[in-house]
Amino acid sequence: MTINEIIIEALHDPANWENGEVNWSFIDADLWCHNDAGNFTDQELFDGLNNFPDELIPECPTPPTELDQLEMEAELSVGI
Repeated sequence: MTINEIIIEALHDPANWENGEVNWSFIDADLWCHNDAGNFTDQELFDGLNNFPDELIPECPTPPTELDQLEMEAELSVGI
């Protein structure tokens, strides 16, 4: 994955948003902890996050409802 792809993946995680705003500290942590982060230098990761284009920031994802969460847990428990 590219640095932008890692950031976009993190931006689609509702846990990385607070009150409709991106929590860039969480995005930063996800970037550095991603399995593919080792393919890049520290400077590349730093620059990739600092120069991430605003136009690639998606709308705030909606967190799963309680029913969605229960359905996902049920599927995992039966191995669907």
